[in-house]
Amino acid sequence: MLERFRDRRAFFPIFPLKSIQSSIAFAFSVLILLTVAATSLIAYRLSVSAVERNSKGYIREVINQVNTNIQSYVDNMENISLLAMTNKDVKYYISGNSFVGNGNEERRPYEKRISDLFQAILYTRKDIASIMVFGYNGRFVSDRRITTLNPNAKAEEQAWYKDARRASGKSVISAPHVQNILQDEYRWVVSLSRELKNSDGLTADGIFLVDLNLSVINDLLSQINLGKKGYVFIVDRSGNIVYHPQQQLIYSGLRSEKIAEVGSAPSGTAFKVEDDEGKRFYSVQDTSFGWKIVGVAYAGDLIGYRSTLINFLLITLGGVAVSLVISVLLSHRLSRPIRNLQRNMRKVEKGNFDVQAEVAQMNEIGQLARTFNMMVGQIKNLMQEIVVTHENKRKSELQLLQAQINPHFLYNTLDSIVWMAETKQHEEVVLMTSALAKLFRASITKEQELVPVRIEVEHITNYLLIQKMRYSSKLDYRLEIPDSILEYGTLKILLQPFVENAIYHGIRNKPGIGTIVVRGMETGEGIVFEVEDDGLGMTEEQLEKIWHAPDGERRSGGIGIRNVNERIQLYFGRSYGIAIRSELAEGTVVTIRIPKTKGTGEPDDAGQRAEGSAS
Repeated sequence: MLERFRDRRAFFPIFPLKSIQSSIAFAFSVLILLTVAATSLIAYRLSVSAVERNSKGYIREVINQVNTNIQSYVDNMENISLLAMTNKDVKYYISGNSFVGNGNEERRPYEKRISDLFQAILYTRKDIASIMVFGYNGRFVSDRRITTLNPNAKAEEQAWYKDARRASGKSVISAPHVQNILQDEYRWVVSLSRELKNSDGLTADGIFLVDLNLSVINDLLSQINLGKKGYVFIVDRSGNIVYHPQQQLIYSGLRSEKIAEVGSAPSGTAFKVEDDEGKRFYSVQDTSFGWKIVGVAYAGDLIGYRSTLINFLLITLGGVAVSLVISVLLSHRLSRPIRNLQRNMRKVEKGNFDVQAEVAQMNEIGQLARTFNMMVGQIKNLMQEIVVTHENKRKSELQLLQAQINPHFLYNTLDSIVWMAETKQHEEVVLMTSALAKLFRASITKEQELVPVRIEVEHITNYLLIQKMRYSSKLDYRLEIPDSILEYGTLKILLQPFVENAIYHGIRNKPGIGTIVVRGMETGEGIVFEVEDDGLGMTEEQLEKIWHAPDGERRSGGIGIRNVNERIQLYFGRSYGIAIRSELAEGTVVTIRIPKTKGTGEPDDAGQRAEGSAS
């Protein structure tokens, strides 16, 4: 005891624990605290990671929606350019040789109709600043009836004009710029320009221009909420900022963006930046016309409930600590009945099954003690049943071995062979001797207990053949065994005891010829054999005596019916066995039920080895 105490002191040098209950309580308290702390920390990190991941997914969805809206906006502008390309007045007005001479009077109706068309478009679209067409033939028309071009700004030198010519019929979106092509007008716009191709697709007549003010984009992106400080901005393919909520600060140099990283980032990806402004995530999405839409979210906004998680963790740890203290106090109270139960279990371990644990009260410990008492009682009963079952099995196997060779039957059969040999019945001698050899080969084989039905049918056929030759004037028989059950398994030498009983107790003392019918049939539950004879039959008292005969009793040297029934139930279970129906002077029917099992093979080799060893 002192040694064990010293071991515990060595393991817990700080806390002088005096009992194993205290040691276990302390050890589990430390383990629980460490486990809860580690679990809470992991849960916190996983929660933060999940929030960041979900937030990134949300940002991507928002950016995709913004991209869809802006793409729809630009598509509408391109539809307007298609309207100009397909308008007959526009095409005729800017074609090379449309009008003869000066043709001012001839041009005015076309200019009016084109201007009215553009004004109607502007009336429905407040975000369009102006619509203009510049013909390569030098003609110009816009949404205004009277338009004066800025003499200091030539259209051919504008970036939007050059980009449209290089794009050769495709729409081009410019960076935000001040449009000064009209005299005394200076607007901050984004231009959509496109070369107006002819129907042949090879030549062009001019440039179509739509100036878009940024009010729609400002209204669209200013409503996007990515946390308290998150925002969305747009850059073009050259890295110029199209829109930024703090665009004035960007241009004045008071604020900067990660334009280089944004330009190199593939569409649909995100990257993390950490600098003086804090940790933030950039999500990038490309548009079909060269812009990049960028969403920026701050990590502090994504995991803003960190203090709540920390407070929850501290409260959890405090609650666990209080629970551990209470559990230690309760463990001392519960230790006494547990130790008593432990002592009783040691007694059972030593073989004393008469132990009964005290059930003081019906709490968990009391229920455990009650269950222990029931378990000990069941174990005791099961051990007794096992002893009885093994004893019965041993007796049945012994009786089977004793009955495998019936000396009286062997003597009578050999006497019949001698008599037939003296009377020169050579064929009958050969037939009976062969049947006897086959019969005893199956009887003395060391093959396992289960054999195919066809082997059992062969055995009973040889047995009946011998008995038929001995009692030719008294015995007739039929075998009604279908081929469908021949490969199922059955116990070895199962039918012979019942056929033997039918001959010696039912037919031998009957006047005239008696018939034995051996049947086999397949049912849904298993295999059924019937041994039926039309002999003397039995009374109810005789049937009762069969089932209650003393152990070891045999009938005419055969195996007792009760023992055969026990043998079947030992092998297959209590749901199988034997049933007998009999009427005095009418005959007897024995029904044998066994399950469907697979046969285990031929006994020929084993029988030959048994014969060799016997000789």
